Amino acid sequence: MNTIVIAAIALTVLIVLIYIFTGRSRLFVSGSRNCESQKGDCMDECLEGQINIPGTNCEDYEQKCCVQMIDTGGE
Repeated sequence: MNTIVIAAIALTVLIVLIYIFTGRSRLFVSGSRNCESQKGDCMDECLEGQINIPGTNCEDYEQKCCVQMIDTGGE
């Protein structure tokens, strides 16, 4: 009987942990799809010196997420 009770408690804890981590991963994925969180702007075409980041929310509007390339200061 003790084994059944311990197994039920362990199963409950496992289900709660799965629920918590699944919810957190959804927040991460939705945040990474946001163009503004990647310091970009939704535009029809990227300007010179910008690159397109695919897989963002801009694609929902048939636009590109344009992000300024990093200037390393090298010649």
